[in-house]
Amino acid sequence: MVFADPGNGETTPDTEKRDDPSVFPLAIPIITGPGALTAMVTLVTKNHGFRFETLTLVAIPIAIMALTYAAMRGSVKLTAALGTTGVDAIGRIMGIIVAAISIQLIVDGIGELLPYFLRQAG
Repeated sequence: MVFADPGNGETTPDTEKRDDPSVFPLAIPIITGPGALTAMVTLVTKNHGFRFETLTLVAIPIAIMALTYAAMRGSVKLTAALGTTGVDAIGRIMGIIVAAISIQLIVDGIGELLPYFLRQAG
């Protein structure tokens, strides 16, 4: 994702554009993955009957689904406007962002666990 495969510029049957509908169901777990589901369960269990918070917890996922739907519906036009180079560049930038987030999560986890392990050892 981050590092491009330069290739030789030739098109082979493997690199030609194919309409494969089996790719799209793979996006569903990414949109509503275990992290989103866990966050919703956690927020709902911490909510002790306050109506405004419950309404907010229902409204936010609906808004996210609407934004996701709009993004998917407009993706063909956006892809055509950006072109192949633009789509590749955005894919690499997103790969760098995801890598940075994962590294930050690891650092935060180590920072939380390290004092606990030092107390246990000492």
